[in-house]
Amino acid sequence: TMATETFDIWGQQTPAGTSALFPNPTGEPAITPAQLATHGQLLALANSAAANEANLVIAALATAYYAQAGSNAAENLRQAVLTANAQVRQQRPTPAGTTLVAAIWKQGMLHAINVGNSRAYLVRQGQAWSLTRDHVTAEGSLSRIMIRTPFLEPDIYRPLALEHEDRVLLCTPGLYHTLPAKALARTAGRGTAQEATTALLAQVAGNNAAALLAQHPPRPAGARLTTAQKAILGILSLITLLMFAWFLLETWLTLTAGS
Repeated sequence: TMATETFDIWGQQTPAGTSALFPNPTGEPAITPAQLATHGQLLALANSAAANEANLVIAALATAYYAQAGSNAAENLRQAVLTANAQVRQQRPTPAGTTLVAAIWKQGMLHAINVGNSRAYLVRQGQAWSLTRDHVTAEGSLSRIMIRTPFLEPDIYRPLALEHEDRVLLCTPGLYHTLPAKALARTAGRGTAQEATTALLAQVAGNNAAALLAQHPPRPAGARLTTAQKAILGILSLITLLMFAWFLLETWLTLTAGS
């Protein structure tokens, strides 16, 4: 039986926001611990001119993903996006169109997918890297969007190995187009997921913006070591070993000379 990973996740949007997120405060659709253990943690953000359409996409996506029987997280996620697109098209005869960015965090690996121009970022050691490519034309209009077409081509990206202190941020253009990259990275890397998300959106309060941040709960202070600290400990261990070997060699030479 797989153990369920624990996460610190928080998503919200500005008052003008027309997005939907998963997980969300309503807890819908409900996912069981067993599903989380086998399928990993789904993170998703849908953005639409019609908030109801975004809600339908998120509900259909989460339900479809956790209903998949296979163990390939990336393929399950792709199939869930296609299923959600088909289902919501039937419910929305005159769709507004919805962008989507989503990811599966499972056993230390991240599988990201997107349609449109909402982004996934890796936040690590004070820097943020976009993990997705925007689907926009040279004129700035969307080149791919959900619900308007049955022929959907989501981009799914190579799995990314995550470190314990990494954070994953999903956000809409209303955030990343307004906030400088350094400010985004700095703010997203501080405090709890709720504190960081609230601080991010406070800086773009007048925009239609949404963000969802996920991380593992911090380890106890005594258990956390940075990469640099681990390297230093390794070097110190090697020096100690060499000194001990030198001591043994000197002892052996002294005894040999005395005999």
